[in-house]
Parts: sequence; structure tokens; C-alpha cells
Amino acid sequence: MNYQNINKPLLYQKKQSEITLSPEALLTIARTVLGKGIPFRFRAGGFSMSPFIRDGDVITVSPLKNGHISTGDVVAAFHSLNRKVFLHRVVRKIGNLYLLKGDNCPEADGMFPRENIMGKVTKIERSQRKKLFGLGAEKFVIAALSRNRYFISMIFSVRKYMFLMRRKGL
Repeated sequence: MNYQNINKPLLYQKKQSEITLSPEALLTIARTVLGKGIPFRFRAGGFSMSPFIRDGDVITVSPLKNGHISTGDVVAAFHSLNRKVFLHRVVRKIGNLYLLKGDNCPEADGMFPRENIMGKVTKIERSQRKKLFGLGAEKFVIAALSRNRYFISMIFSVRKYMFLMRRKGL
């Protein structure tokens, strides 16, 4: 054990070949990597984008090409006040401002300026398998439903139905 660094604050914690970063470190590294035009991968935490992005999914965020962001895109953004990175869907665009909202959240996050959006989610991996649903053409429908608050109730109805079908062995 290296005792000379024992009182220094850690930027990260090593855990089973993964590095857990503080919110500030994640923001700094993600901005640096994406700013160089390189995609950034990390493990998502939380349930605000469920069922499309689940807690533990590995997410790839790619830099914005030509700065184009459209309604329905899932983006990596940061909040200016708490400096935390989050993944939410663009549900409305007004000029250079974007209304962001989690698919599993009852309320929107608010309007965010373009400079607070770091990149787009281009790949979701769950159990080492690539997932695409929610990132293709259906993203426009999801954004519209989410914007109008119908999406969450629809998701819970579909989940309940699927649970009952699995239980009956169908």
C-alpha cells in the first residue's frame, strides 16, 4: 500500500476493472474526450430513461457532428448549477434552446442552451448486446408522447402486460 498519498482526495475509485468517477471528473473527462471528436463510453446510473436506457447499461456518446441536435435525440448534457452529467431526450427545440426530459420522469428538466449539450447517445449495450430501440425513427414518437405526459402511463401499462404474459408462460 502506498501510504504517501493516503490523505489526498481521490479523483476516482477502482472497482473490478472499472473506474468510478466523481460527477466533476466525469464532466471534465467527457467534455475533453468529446471535444477532441472521440466517442465516450460509460456505464449509466439511474432510472430516468427507463426502459430504453437502464441502470448499468453501457452508453456510447458521440460528439455532435455539425452541431445538429433534433427532437427525439437522447443527449448527454450537464446542468450548469450542480455540474452533473445526465442523459435525457430532447422533447422540444426552440431556437438554440432544448427542452430535455427523461423518458421515465413526470416533469421536464427545463430549457438548456446548446453549450450544455456535449453529445448524442449513439449506442446502448445491455448484457453485452447492442440495443437500438429508442434511437431510431421511433425517437420522434417517443419525444412527442413524452412531451405530452402520455408516455410514462403507457410504459407502465406495457410493462404490467409483459410481466403478466411472462408469468403465464406466454
